[in-house]
Amino acid sequence: MSERKTPAEFYKEILDFAEIELREQKNSVREELERSLDERLTRGRCVTDLRYFGRTANGACRFVCADNLSDLREGDIVIIHPGNPFEFTSLMSWAGDGFLPDGKEYVDLRFSNKNEVSFDASLPYTVDAYYLDMSDVILRAIHELGSTERGRERILPLFMGELDDSVSLDEYDAAQDVAQLDGFNDRQQEAIASAVASEWCSLIQGPPGTGKTRVLANIVKQRVERGERILITACTHRAIHEALHAVHQAMPGFDRIAKISQPVSDSRLCVPVHENFSQSPLAGISGAYVVGATAYAARNNRLAGVEFDCVIVDEASQMTLPLAIMAMLSADTYVLIGDPKQLPPVVASCSAFDAACYSLFSRISLPHDLVRLNVTYRMNAEISNWVAESFYSGDLVPAESCKNRMLKVPGSGSTKWLEEVLSEKNSLVWIPTSTNNTRQYSMEEAALIHEIICELFRRGFDLSDVAVITPFRRQARIIRRRLMQSGYLVPDMLSSVVIDTVDRMQGQERPLIIVSTAASDPGFLAAIQEFVYLPQRLNVAVSRARSKCIVLGSDSFVRPAYINEEIVEAVGFWSSLRSSSVVVDV
Repeated sequence: MSERKTPAEFYKEILDFAEIELREQKNSVREELERSLDERLTRGRCVTDLRYFGRTANGACRFVCADNLSDLREGDIVIIHPGNPFEFTSLMSWAGDGFLPDGKEYVDLRFSNKNEVSFDASLPYTVDAYYLDMSDVILRAIHELGSTERGRERILPLFMGELDDSVSLDEYDAAQDVAQLDGFNDRQQEAIASAVASEWCSLIQGPPGTGKTRVLANIVKQRVERGERILITACTHRAIHEALHAVHQAMPGFDRIAKISQPVSDSRLCVPVHENFSQSPLAGISGAYVVGATAYAARNNRLAGVEFDCVIVDEASQMTLPLAIMAMLSADTYVLIGDPKQLPPVVASCSAFDAACYSLFSRISLPHDLVRLNVTYRMNAEISNWVAESFYSGDLVPAESCKNRMLKVPGSGSTKWLEEVLSEKNSLVWIPTSTNNTRQYSMEEAALIHEIICELFRRGFDLSDVAVITPFRRQARIIRRRLMQSGYLVPDMLSSVVIDTVDRMQGQERPLIIVSTAASDPGFLAAIQEFVYLPQRLNVAVSRARSKCIVLGSDSFVRPAYINEEIVEAVGFWSSLRSSSVVVDV
């Protein structure tokens, strides 16, 4: 988006972007559904041969299947049908997926409206990615941006870069004193004090492991103690749940916390869930409370008309302006927490490289208004130094408690290469692979990962401390299947290993991270280079590691044959990682 436009011009720019994006979403879904079943399966937006299994304890519809190689995740809108996606049985949302005790895969779906249907257990069903047409809600919110005082005087100026927030020094000092007593470091204290004392907008950048969720919880705690009503929102239900969990921990005796949404299957969520605010106990009380909800919920019948004192947007770097408007119209004060160096928003109308400029955080962020957290409590010195120099201009240091952390694996290695890979001396390890024609999966990398995990198990290492991440859901499934079929690993232990895509690992961490790049085919890499070489995705992958990061990748992945000029710098991050790692040949 261009700079220095009039409010009317900028308003029209937001409106045009929203209309183009909504139209592109609709067109892309139709184009996807017009593809053959095999194409849809290969592209990861479809699951087939689902058999109805029954209802779960929380009311979701459970289906079992032979394979789920899709990229679908919790909260995604899908359609279910016997074979023709243009004559679907029901509109549903993805509620979760996993493995049953007998090794079969399951998918949990939830009805997205009140029109529930019955499923035939003998009939095979197919699920396809779809969308929930929220055009009316989004466009109505943008209309309110231009027609209401809050939109014209509070939100639109922020989007135009006119942040000039004056804060009470007394309130700032008091909030900083509380944060200091609660054990926060200097930069965290500054972020908390700025956010508590702000009457307009505060921006906090949270690089990996810097405690942004704890900071968020302390901001909520201090504002609640002043009697404020807080809305916490984010792009994903998982992020909202993590924030609510942190708030509950920070205020264990405070029971005025709730999630407003359809029922959820997250066992970690420790606050009540209500489908509508009007049906919750919070509706009839005065004083402070905390609500977690999506931006859509803020403008539909779940939260429509409910006013808040402050809206806190977590992972604001993944939220587009039209989405943010729906939540921000509920309050006059905003706290935006994000990191533009991690995953950007998903935008259908432009490339991933350009998507960041449409995010809420990037749009508002100005250097003098931003507080960047700069101490990581996750990564040891070797890992954090590479992340800091690559993505944060060196402004990220490991805390004393973690800088010397090493991965200690008991016993000795069964082979020389495994001993070197798992040596506590090496925190960054690169294993070159030789296959040069792989696309979304690599059997060679799956076999090597199987050897590493079996070695860890043999030497008594806790497998719950391991996560395997990859750009491709298909590779994640093949790795898990390879491990399950080996017969060497105990199923209960194997189930504790996280094996998933990079995108679904944001916000999580493990002592040991294994990254499988999988792809090596030059033509395929050229076709997906904006996805696979996105620097933010690499940052997320490496920064999940507390003690060790092992990367498996071919030479053709690091030195692709075909590359656009704008991707050269992005590929350079991968080359830098390889040169900073100990290279172990198998």
